[in-house]
Amino acid sequence: MSLPLALVCPRCGSHGALSQFAFGCERCRADGAAINLVPFYAPDTFTREMMEQAQQTWERSLWQYRAFLPLGEGEEEVSLGEGETPLVPLRRFVTGINGELWLKNESCNPTWSHKDRAMTVAVSKARSWNVPVVVGASSGVI
Repeated sequence: MSLPLALVCPRCGSHGALSQFAFGCERCRADGAAINLVPFYAPDTFTREMMEQAQQTWERSLWQYRAFLPLGEGEEEVSLGEGETPLVPLRRFVTGINGELWLKNESCNPTWSHKDRAMTVAVSKARSWNVPVVVGASSGVI
């Protein structure tokens, strides 16, 4: 597992400690802007071999890519089997288009939502921090 070197604010560029993950950018928050921090990895952190190895695993969920996710050694996954949703070719919609058109069918996730991918990682991380309650924003399907 490769943890990010730092968390970076995409708005102002300031760096935050990994423990700042849940709180966002302090500088932007002081300016009245709620900005999530994004992970910054060393350029050579992930290799093609790592991706190929992850794809060869027996596990058919997004957790087959655990090495790429921000969960440390000994931190348990909280999962309902998210990920590995099918790509569906949309052949009838490509007339006049030079190429192929595919749809990622996220309705095959446990709650029928693309949000399942982020929530399994967020809830797993919250659990590792012993967070007693997790709240997720929703437009009605979460």
